[in-house]
Amino acid sequence: MARMQRSVRSSACGVIGVVLASCAHPAPAPAPAESGAAAVQGAPSPARSESWQLDRSTFDAAAPPCTDFYQYVCGGFAANTAAIPADRAALDAAHDAANASSRAIIAAILTGDDPPRPEDAGDVTRLRTFFASCMAHGDAAERAGRATLGHWLAVVDGIRDRGGVQAALRTLHQAGFPILFQYAGEPDPAARTKYRAEIEVGTLGGRRLLRDPAADPAAYRGHVEAQLAAAGTPAAQARHDAQVVVDLERALVRASPTRDEENDPALAQHVMPPAALARVAPHIAWPAYLAMVGHAAGAPVNVAWPRYLAVVDGVLARRPLADLCFADRWGGPLVAR
Repeated sequence: MARMQRSVRSSACGVIGVVLASCAHPAPAPAPAESGAAAVQGAPSPARSESWQLDRSTFDAAAPPCTDFYQYVCGGFAANTAAIPADRAALDAAHDAANASSRAIIAAILTGDDPPRPEDAGDVTRLRTFFASCMAHGDAAERAGRATLGHWLAVVDGIRDRGGVQAALRTLHQAGFPILFQYAGEPDPAARTKYRAEIEVGTLGGRRLLRDPAADPAAYRGHVEAQLAAAGTPAAQARHDAQVVVDLERALVRASPTRDEENDPALAQHVMPPAALARVAPHIAWPAYLAMVGHAAGAPVNVAWPRYLAVVDGVLARRPLADLCFADRWGGPLVAR
């Protein structure tokens, strides 16, 4: 199973029961099977509608299942997949097929003109109206987009001191921009019928790339530089600011949880009162922030990754102000999504 590191995974790779059956009784050659997307488009046969069947389209029948189970179950998928697309980091047959089917169904609901069931008519009509209103194209949409972008850049451009950074951070978080960190509500493991407050890692544009020590960050830096240049930043300034973004994000990525850590929920349990939260990150204005998100006074909060939040605190306290809020040159950490 070590070959799962290929980043090309199959829908059948997790079917542990197959290995038992395969080792006891050699499996027949795989029968052709419809992909998830094709099955959604065509009407299922009576036999398929009555029972679930194992999709063997990803199998390699020539591989010995008891010697190389990965190749046996996933070899067909890998052999029929020429390459990972340039805009993807990995392929996953199961998730990709399920996502394609879901997108097709949702698109049919949102863009269709067929009359919905009477009991769904109101909701479907509203959904179609909202979807159509957000899919505008042309000059009007471009002007509206520029106005919206200009509004948020003005928020950052108005920062004059570190107090202004805190105020801008609250404003952006309130609008749903997970800058540097994010506040969320998650099920409480100690009380399954309740939710609890959590402070989690924020959105980092280059997280996947920058946490790989063998990766070259030049591509990400070039992307940020191109965005700055497209916004009218002079070439030399764009190169400088792009490097600022990469350096800042690299520091945050190093403090972020690894994939293995993220897969162990026990490592993300650090419930504490607001007073302890202030000790982890003393330079963040927590009273104002918690009041903004509606956090109950004195209620505990789970800080999923304290080491990450401590690095964020250091960034806010010690990074030059120009590194945090160059809104007029687009791409600064406080406006990058």
